[in-house]
Amino acid sequence: ANPFKDSDNPFEAGGDDPGMKKDSAGSNEERTVTVNWDEVDVIPLESEGAWKAEVGPHPGMDIKPKPVALPQKLDFFEGMKSIAVSSSAKKAVVGYVMGGPSRDGGVRLVMCDLATGKTVGTATAPGKFAPIALHDDGQRILMRRDEFGFGNLDRLEVWTMQGKTVRKSLTWTPYDNAQHGDRDVTWAEFLDADHLATASRGGRVAIWEFATGKPICTFLTTGGAGPSLSGDRKWIAFCNGERFGLFSVAERKVVALEATPSKLTWPNMAFSPSGARLACIAQDRILVWETATGKLIQDFQTPGLHIHGTIAYPEDNFLLANNKYLIDLENRIKLWEYSGAEQLNMVGNQAIVGLGAHNAPGALVSFTIPHTQAKEMLQKALTDPDLFIFKTGTKVKLDVAGVPAADQEHVREALTKKLTEMDCLVTPDAAVTVLAKVEGPKEREISYHGSGDYKVQEYMTTLSFVYQGQSAWQTSSSNVPGMIWLKRGENIEGVLRKASEKPNISFYDGVILPKFLQKPAAGQGPTGRQTLGASTITASGLR
Repeated sequence: ANPFKDSDNPFEAGGDDPGMKKDSAGSNEERTVTVNWDEVDVIPLESEGAWKAEVGPHPGMDIKPKPVALPQKLDFFEGMKSIAVSSSAKKAVVGYVMGGPSRDGGVRLVMCDLATGKTVGTATAPGKFAPIALHDDGQRILMRRDEFGFGNLDRLEVWTMQGKTVRKSLTWTPYDNAQHGDRDVTWAEFLDADHLATASRGGRVAIWEFATGKPICTFLTTGGAGPSLSGDRKWIAFCNGERFGLFSVAERKVVALEATPSKLTWPNMAFSPSGARLACIAQDRILVWETATGKLIQDFQTPGLHIHGTIAYPEDNFLLANNKYLIDLENRIKLWEYSGAEQLNMVGNQAIVGLGAHNAPGALVSFTIPHTQAKEMLQKALTDPDLFIFKTGTKVKLDVAGVPAADQEHVREALTKKLTEMDCLVTPDAAVTVLAKVEGPKEREISYHGSGDYKVQEYMTTLSFVYQGQSAWQTSSSNVPGMIWLKRGENIEGVLRKASEKPNISFYDGVILPKFLQKPAAGQGPTGRQTLGASTITASGLR
């Protein structure tokens, strides 16, 4: 069946919405706000007691979004820059930026009603901006300056569509006190009708009074980090590379905090629609925790896929990376690739997708991820004897020569026990090698919140699965703690001195082995790609 088919013609575009009222912010004049950070509360990344949180589910839109016809692009140089969705208003705004040798730029906005499948407004404005968030009222659009180069995504403006033009009510540069790329606004979400959350490329998260552009509080994560707002809009998940946690929107404080297994670079977070899981992508590494306890339940890599960046979590056992790669978390399988989207925005488990071409009308369509065919392929794959190099019952070779001699027997016993529990036979002539290795020591300078800098000797403890000379999977741990809890009579220097004496061999006692590993075949999977299956998104369905 065609998942986008509807009894109405999806390409019958509507006009301006006659019921669209004036901007509820009030003033007819544009206000430019200068941000004063001097009296803003700085929230420390500290939390008392054990991790405990109750994260609610994403409410969804209570509708099956209907396809919407989008106008044809004006010329080859016009590009769809972003889609902002309000699930409560059941609307989406599509933003285009115009360019080319004969233009200085310009913005075109198309407001879409996802309940009726109609466009309810089209407007243009000068400059280069893109929608980054849509207010609950479905009218006020948070726009971000969108020009080439670091530091040129720094300005926010509140726009309301009026006829064929826009009215600007508020302008401010949230991170005007930062330099270069750290000024850029990389993330923004409405917490409710009156409050907004943003994050900078430099890692600073801030909560704002939306009507005035006044900052209420802020906390610092790390450069390149991407926070996530829970579906119930009560929690912001964050990571500073060494610790991850939950910020309570209501209490305006960090209420849950834990150390990451090792140092993470450019961590991007996402809540599952149920609220039960919290995921992170950090330089092609995927981690998943329970939101109720902070317990780590998945930590693995996806060789062959470059997945750093955009992350979405459409279902508890499935992760969408880079808006295209679907990963089965339970079995650690590179399952599906979705291509053809010019822009894609996940709302719960619904993908809102923008399609367009310079010589034909575009479309805004939606479908559920994972779709039925992907789930059927997964079930088939789990029974295919030739698809995986490692699973329950596989013969493996165990190599611990890279571990210090004094620890080799301990590591061999720990890993043999784990492999035996999976009915895997350890034999010297197996095609798959389980390789344990310790590297270091290497001097490194680290710092903890409010404690200064320390020099440590770092050892990296790794475990990898190797097939025909290629790494199919790897995980690692450092002996340097990401977070320190001091006991009576201890100090940080003493704890770090003790940790620096030797590698973290206990890592091998707690490591979680993968359930399935696909063949690392030089960029090609069984179907001629890295994933088991693939679909092209079109206006008439998945093809």
